[in-house]
Amino acid sequence: APDFLVDSLRYNAGNTHYLSSRGIPKLRSAIASFYKEFFSINANPENIVVAPGSKELLFLSMLALEGKWVFPTPSWVSYQAQAKMAGREHKRIFFKDPYVFDVSYLIKEMSKLDGQLNLLINYPNNPTGQTLTKSQIKKLAYFARNNDVIVLSDEIYGNISFGDKHYSIFREYPEGTIVTGGVSKDRSLGGWRFGVGIFPENLAKVITSLASETYSCVAAPMQYAMISAYEGGRIQEYIHKSTKIHKKIGNFIYSELKNYYSLAKPMGAFYLMPSLNHKKEELAAIGIRTSTDLADALMRAGVAVLPAKVFGLADSELSFRMAYIDYDGKKVFSEFDENLSPEEFVKEKTPQIWQGIQILKDFAKAL
Repeated sequence: APDFLVDSLRYNAGNTHYLSSRGIPKLRSAIASFYKEFFSINANPENIVVAPGSKELLFLSMLALEGKWVFPTPSWVSYQAQAKMAGREHKRIFFKDPYVFDVSYLIKEMSKLDGQLNLLINYPNNPTGQTLTKSQIKKLAYFARNNDVIVLSDEIYGNISFGDKHYSIFREYPEGTIVTGGVSKDRSLGGWRFGVGIFPENLAKVITSLASETYSCVAAPMQYAMISAYEGGRIQEYIHKSTKIHKKIGNFIYSELKNYYSLAKPMGAFYLMPSLNHKKEELAAIGIRTSTDLADALMRAGVAVLPAKVFGLADSELSFRMAYIDYDGKKVFSEFDENLSPEEFVKEKTPQIWQGIQILKDFAKAL
């Protein structure tokens, strides 16, 4: 965690008042300025709602909006569970290549569906580490606008983009887009539970009412502390440096594993989704027939991963999600040296990741 944010939270710890369910005005103004600078989004502070984590805003959006929810798959594990909890009909759309977001195919499949549709997209993506380009977003926004599709865009990894600047669909379709984000990823504050939603005006009022009747407000010390997380050069420097670290590690892992696993080069976030589908016969010979079997086998070998099944893919898909963040964050951040080669950096500064890569390579070599 950035030291200056820890200090800010400590300074504001004595504030015990109930605050606005939507968020205090100074905080919402800071958030609006942040999204303007980082994402070129012109958000009205009145249409911003804060919550104890963006997952709460995802759920309240599903609760507030009628219609069928569409989840391009693989997708984060909570989306389908939340739709079920909210009593909303939902449908997964599977791509020919599970790790490549095919906008044309998505549009084709959604065109076959009747009634009000709500689309939930997440990019850069958990679990694949892939993202959407500006041209893909424009095409998707055009379809959504012309078919009255509401888009819930989970952009919590937006600042952890390794190539071109993240392009939010809100820029193309603000009247029908919800953007959610927070400080869990690019500011390393997952346990602080602070999320942000940018909503169309009428929906912002509904979400605020739901917030008032459920979590009341984000904790007062957190609201005041978070002003510092959305303004000033210090947070820009922190996000920029952290993204460089994620990129360096992700690209090195890709270069090390690509000769043994099928996987796409990471484009953002801090995830990869390697596949051993090309080794199905060899894996079956040692009793591994599902992604769950594969994750269990890797656990026994010494690496913890999540099986493809939990992200909505068939259990027969022999792939897994790996999160490359198993290191001492404070040490890595303070000692980051751009002049170190990727191999030197990972081996010296993130020894557990280095060890994990060797285990994954040895596992694949033995097949």
